[in-house]
Order: sequence, then C-alpha cells, then structure tokens
Amino acid sequence: MECLKKMTIIGSDRVIDVTRAAAIVACIGLLYSPTVATIGLITAYVAFVVSGQALRRTKQIINRPLSYCGMVFVGFVLLGMTYATVPWFDRWYDVYKWRTILWFFVILAVFEDEQWKHRLLISFVMGTGVGVIGSFAAAAGWVTLWRDPSGLLRNSGTQGMAFSAAALVCVWMVRNRKLCGWGPWLWATLAVIYIANVVFITDSRSGYAVLILGLGVLFSWQGSWKRSAVVFGILLMVSLVALSVS
Repeated sequence: MECLKKMTIIGSDRVIDVTRAAAIVACIGLLYSPTVATIGLITAYVAFVVSGQALRRTKQIINRPLSYCGMVFVGFVLLGMTYATVPWFDRWYDVYKWRTILWFFVILAVFEDEQWKHRLLISFVMGTGVGVIGSFAAAAGWVTLWRDPSGLLRNSGTQGMAFSAAALVCVWMVRNRKLCGWGPWLWATLAVIYIANVVFITDSRSGYAVLILGLGVLFSWQGSWKRSAVVFGILLMVSLVALSVS
C-alpha cells in the first residue's frame, strides 16, 4: 500500500512537470502564435487539474502578495464593469476576455521549484531573443519578414511589453549572478539590446510603462522611501529623454 502511495506521488509530480512544460510553451506561444498558445494553455490547465495537487497548491499561494495583486486587479475589472454604458452582455464579455488572469495563479502555483523558474525565465529570454534579432534585422533591411519590425510579435503593444519584460529578467540576472552560470556581461548586453529595440524600433508606449515600473521595483526593492523616490525620479527623467529621441 505504501509503495502504491509513493508511485502515485511520483506520477502526480510528473504531471506537474507536464504542466510546467506546457506553461513554458504557452508563454512563448503567446508572443508568436495564438494557436500554439491555446494548445499550451489547455494542456497546462488540464494537467494541473488531473495532477491532484491543484487545490493544495492553490491554497499555498493564495496568501502571497502577488496573489493579492491579482485579486485586486480582478476587482478593478469588475468595478469598471458596473459603470459601463454598454449592454450587460458586452460588459460580461469584456470581463470574460480577462480570463487569462487565471493563468497568473497557475504559474505561481506550479513554478515554486527554483530549477523550473530558471527554465521558464531562460526560455522566455530565448523566445523573445529570436524576435528582437528578427526585428533589428528587418529594420536594417537585411531580411523581409511577415510583419513590420515594430510589431513582429503579434502587435507593437505585445512586442514592447515582451521585450521590456525580457530586459527586466536580464537586469535581474545581473543583480543575482549566483542564479545562472552565464557571465553577467551577456545578460547586460541582452538587456541593452532589448531596451534599444523598445526605444528605437518598437512603436509602443506600453513597453515604456513596463520597463520603468519594473526597473523602479528592481532598484528600490527593500530600500527606504527616499531611495525609491530617487530611483523613480531618475527613471522618469531617463524615460522622458528616451521618448524624445525615439
């Protein structure tokens, strides 16, 4: 009986690994192909439910600050729906569009393992890396791609936010060198490449918002309010300069 219990636990953990792998596929697919993203999302959701660990893992992350942020976001969506002027069917349909917020909680629940966290981050950088190289190459006229270099990843908004998020991952890796064996110079170079694309090629202001807020958090985390004010003040001035030259 004990042996059967252990085999069940091992099988359940393997299903969670399938959830994680499908989640990585979905994260990369969201940038390029809705079809690939949908397959990855559905596979991850199904594997998460049938693993038998969904309830336990959800309980473990529900009290985390990021979970509270996600619930607050959902609350604002519902609040916005109440004073809309369109018919109720349209209001609920817009709320339904935000169903991907559930993805946020699944990611938190299954990526508690450090090794899988690194796999997710590195996969994301590699996935966006293909896009940023293609965007620069198309902008330089070296290749002709199916979309404009300013919106190669589905649209300019998606591209700006994706490249900014990838830049933040690279900056975070530089600040936490022990997390990856690659040299910090490589991560720093990648961060500069992503930021340069957001400033000079990608036609999106969403990328600026993600980048400024993310860098502000990274450089003021666990610091005093004075340090946070200085950091955000410097970032605001730098962003104004970037906007003027972009």
